[in-house]
Amino acid sequence: MIFLKDILQKFAVWTIFDSRIIIIYALNVSDYIFTLILIQSGIFQEINPILSMPINNFSGFILKCIVPFILLLYIRHRFRNAAERQIKPIKYILDCTIGIYAIINIFHICWLILMTFYLIPLTEQIALTLANS
Repeated sequence: MIFLKDILQKFAVWTIFDSRIIIIYALNVSDYIFTLILIQSGIFQEINPILSMPINNFSGFILKCIVPFILLLYIRHRFRNAAERQIKPIKYILDCTIGIYAIINIFHICWLILMTFYLIPLTEQIALTLANS
């Protein structure tokens, strides 16, 4: 009976772990999409020096979507048989990563709202004022 308990405990840990990995990947992809939208507006620039050049190319897609997917699969595979003392710090790191990506996505959403309702109308008004001068 102890064996069944261990299996159920391990399954519960890995479903929580898997959900963290899925959340990180979803936040990563949404960060990429929001970044593309903001850059294409012409008002914003990419501040990440690694992605500043290839963000609009297929290489940007590879760096932002494919490579993290492979790395997250590797992390999941690598820690599949890990002991609880090894999983605990990884869960903490994954939680911190989720927090950072959540903050970044919240900033992106705020900038999209500001851009839509304030920055674009303001730049249009300035352009009209300059054209009429």
